[in-house]
Amino acid sequence: MKSEFDDYAASYDTGLNQGLSLSGEHKEYFAQERVRWLAGRLASLGVRSSRVLDYGCGTGGTSPELLERLGAQIVLQRGGGVE
Repeated sequence: MKSEFDDYAASYDTGLNQGLSLSGEHKEYFAQERVRWLAGRLASLGVRSSRVLDYGCGTGGTSPELLERLGAQIVLQRGGGVE
């Protein structure tokens, strides 16, 4: 079943970068920094998981960061995708 987001997905990155342009940064920077912060918090709590749920993942651009920085083996995306 096709969702409303599927229709928007092709232009999602363009819209996201346009909104982020006010900061002078790009989506990769924000993905990296969000995951860096999360990795630090989880480490300070002694939490480690092989699976991560990326809720509200957009087009899934954060998945590589989650896999690398969190040491996850799998990232489950809210839209049903799996990396």
